[in-house]
Amino acid sequence: MQTNTSLIKDYIPFDFNNTNKNILKKYPILRKWQEDKHFSFFIESIKEEYSIFLFRTDCYIPEEFEDSSKARIYLIPNSLLYSLEKISKALATNKDLECLSYCFNLYYFYLLKTIKLREEYNDEYLLKDYTELIYKTKTNINLKIQSVHRILREHDLLINKLNESKIPKNKKLKIHQSFINLKLPQNFKLLKTERELYLQGQKQHNCVYTRKEKINRGTSAIYHLDYQGDYTLEISKRKEKFIIFELKGKHNAEPTQEILSYVREELKEKRESIGVNKTNNEL
Repeated sequence: MQTNTSLIKDYIPFDFNNTNKNILKKYPILRKWQEDKHFSFFIESIKEEYSIFLFRTDCYIPEEFEDSSKARIYLIPNSLLYSLEKISKALATNKDLECLSYCFNLYYFYLLKTIKLREEYNDEYLLKDYTELIYKTKTNINLKIQSVHRILREHDLLINKLNESKIPKNKKLKIHQSFINLKLPQNFKLLKTERELYLQGQKQHNCVYTRKEKINRGTSAIYHLDYQGDYTLEISKRKEKFIIFELKGKHNAEPTQEILSYVREELKEKRESIGVNKTNNEL
């Protein structure tokens, strides 16, 4: 017997007496679990929650699977398969997205049954957050996680992966040639791409990325200054004069007078007039 629904993107042969074996045989990605207790446990562990899943996804059940026991055999393995085969790569409709979220609810239920939770921590929220991160980062689910400590490690890795996905592409900033010609020492690093600008803000805990439009208009340039610590330096040009528009440490900390004087002197050595903007704007 073969069937196809919007839940998956391929045909799967079904033998209701041996459904799991047929699925594992057809799909190499699952074959390694054929003798693995974790896969079988996944199928068995969510029976209690199945009725909720069935109710929420009844619009996806083929007519031939109206019998609830057959529908359970059909839906549970295919939910797992749908998740493992990079489910969010090419979803056509909102219904697909909705059903996708239910697939991850199944995984959440599986983790609740599998992981030994620590009473002193609210680990149920951790598991829910972890499954949501898997969904957001398009990461394959892992049936072999057995401890909260492993969940925590994977959770942190997924957080980093999600943050990295938000980093702008390495598009070059339209820096005015006058700033490029301003050859400062090596510890003054001119930030030349949107990615570098974004990462500077993340590292220094400021919103320097909002300066992108000013940079592209040619009115200022941003540098990472390595001198007695890490600083974000914005240099502007007014009437052929370069000025320190802003100089801040991490979390917008003010520089010492020594650091401010150092930057002034370096700019003076380039035979440019320098003034200091007195505004209280923060990066």
